[in-house]
Amino acid sequence: MPMSDRSEAYARFRASMAVDYGKWRDGEPYDIAAIDGMSVAEKAEIESELSARARLDWRDVEALERIGTPAALARLELAAKAQSDGGGAAALAVKLEDGWSPALERRFIAKLGAARLMESSLDRLFEIAEAHPTAAVRAALFEQATAGEESERYAFGAFLLYLHGHSDEWYGLGEEHRPHLLNLKGTPDEQAAARAWLAGKLAAPLRAGAGAA
Repeated sequence: MPMSDRSEAYARFRASMAVDYGKWRDGEPYDIAAIDGMSVAEKAEIESELSARARLDWRDVEALERIGTPAALARLELAAKAQSDGGGAAALAVKLEDGWSPALERRFIAKLGAARLMESSLDRLFEIAEAHPTAAVRAALFEQATAGEESERYAFGAFLLYLHGHSDEWYGLGEEHRPHLLNLKGTPDEQAAARAWLAGKLAAPLRAGAGAA
């Protein structure tokens, strides 16, 4: 179909798919609202194009969720299972809209272990953890903070402090906690001391319900 025969909504959505550095830096999404104004054929074209991508990013996930066909949702399910990056975390968040379950908890914990700082997945995973702070999830977070990838221990430890009410934000910016968080990847003695310090903090949560399973 020639572009001249496309809807205005299709043209808007297509334009929004051109993600330049500014859009990437600012986290600007696709024009998701435009999907509602597209024809069935136009939506099918977008769905096919996005689904064919080897890996979905969070913008692709939002678009496929809005299209909402069985094929689009199946592609999200595949991303939720196979991807450990930000797109996989976003796809898992869509899956969790149907409810938390032991199987999804195991999948989520696996994603925590596979997450990497530079893949923009930790924030989305932390949002899920905050919504589902089960005993198993909190244990997995503690494992990542104390024995996981060294470059990510600070982030996991800072989030645990936030989750348990010891910080107002999960980025670990407070000077009070910073030395202990840094020691999570220090010498063996420093790591042991930091682990004990963090465990003590988590054993005395300040946020209501943080210690509940």
